[in-house]
Amino acid sequence: MDINLKNLRTALERLDTLPDANIFKQHPEASDLATFIRNNVRVAMDLLDETIHLIERKATLEFLLDLNEND
Repeated sequence: MDINLKNLRTALERLDTLPDANIFKQHPEASDLATFIRNNVRVAMDLLDETIHLIERKATLEFLLDLNEND
């Protein structure tokens, strides 16, 4: 799961560094759409990061509770 997240981040960073292509110059709405997509991908990735963090935290807490019950 972490590998896929890294690949997504790399792809997003590459999108941000691409110069505006001719399609964007000819069709400004395409540039607006690309910006909209990048922004939504960022939000989705932030939510995914937070979800992963919460899952890891839950697993840690469950592990600690199990240890406490076994003592």
